[in-house]
Order: sequence, then structure tokens, then C-alpha cells
Amino acid sequence: MSRRTVILTLALVFGAIGAYVAWPRHADLRGFEPAEIARLETAMWRDYYDKRYPALFYHLYEMSRTQFDFSPLDSFRIALAAAQAAKVFQPTRSREAADAALPPLVTTIACSHPPRPAASTSRRRRALNSIGGRRGAKPWAQNNTA
Repeated sequence: MSRRTVILTLALVFGAIGAYVAWPRHADLRGFEPAEIARLETAMWRDYYDKRYPALFYHLYEMSRTQFDFSPLDSFRIALAAAQAAKVFQPTRSREAADAALPPLVTTIACSHPPRPAASTSRRRRALNSIGGRRGAKPWAQNNTA
């Protein structure tokens, strides 16, 4: 085999692996096995209280990958950010110190809830306007007494 063939083959293999890892999936946050979630959550709480953050990362990755069908890359990002948030939050004793865990939590949420297409946002705005909401308003916070 020539050197060119080997390089081309390796490039194709790594390209296929990269596509598999990064290809977006349609995650389903409602389609999970309750018994498996219970097992993973119990393990994660043990990891958290025992300060075993690599094990916590692994269990977070396993849950997002196997139970919610996130891509391997998204599962990695979710697990890493959530484990970092746990590590930062655990030793805190004040609200100000706990606020340091917010950036990784925001990353976790952003990774697990990809942005909606523009059409969905437009429908949401129309729906808010039709119930009397205005841009930036919080309809649930309005006084609805008649």
C-alpha cells in the first residue's frame, strides 16, 4: 500500500469518527428508563458527596448519552460543565461563593437545550402577544386578578 492510500484511509476513518461524535441527535428528555435513571442518580449523588468528580463526570456522560440520546460530543460537554459546576458549588458556604457555579450551569443548560429555529420563536412571540404579553414581559408574573 502506498503512503498516499494510508493517509487517505486514515483521513476517511477519522472523518467518519468525527462525524459520528459531532453529528447532532434528536435528544428526547422524556424517553428514559426510570430504573436506570434512579441507578445513575444514586451513583452521581455518591460521587458528589465523596468528591469523586471524574466518576461524577462519567455518570453524567452515561446518563446524557444512554438515557437522553445526546451525541457523544454534546454528552461530553454537558457532563463536563455539570461536573465543574458541582466541584465549584460543593465547598461554598455563601450565596456569593455559590454564584461562581452559575457559568458552568448555564453551559450545561445551553448544551442540553439547543436553540429553537426562528419559526418557533416567532410562534412563541405571537402566542405571547395574543394573550396580552409584550416583548420582554413575563406573563406568569403579571397580576391576572379580574
